[in-house]
Amino acid sequence: MPKSYHPLGKFFGRNFRNWCTKHIAKEIGKGINVEKGASIHAGVVLKNGANVGVDCLIGQDTIIGENVIMAPECQIYTQNKKFNKEIKRFEGYEKVKPVIIGDNCWLGTRVLIMPGVTIGEGCVIAAGAVVSKSMPPFSVVAGNPAKAVKNLLA
Repeated sequence: MPKSYHPLGKFFGRNFRNWCTKHIAKEIGKGINVEKGASIHAGVVLKNGANVGVDCLIGQDTIIGENVIMAPECQIYTQNKKFNKEIKRFEGYEKVKPVIIGDNCWLGTRVLIMPGVTIGEGCVIAAGAVVSKSMPPFSVVAGNPAKAVKNLLA
């Protein structure tokens, strides 16, 4: 399917991807956009105006707020592998730890968000950031591990 900004993308690709998302996600709002190659797992909530970029991955039970913009290749994980100490190897998965992204956030290219993280309203997450801890509202977040480097309201 073509990308949304391709001449045929709005009518064919975008509408088809949104239709598919509607049948996978727990809830979708009005005016969402799911780009080519995005992978959305069960239980995801996309609120009004949410934009999922090209080749993004959104883990189970993630909540994405209104007007969130995700650049290409963002990955949101809600589970990790589980280590079995008795047999000294990884097997199965831990419980799902939902990720919550507040309204009006912008996630740069190749952002990774780890299980259980909450991103506050109005945050900007810099490209390539690995977010392993929750971030306060209106923060500029960057790095690996990601840290709040600036407050947009200060």
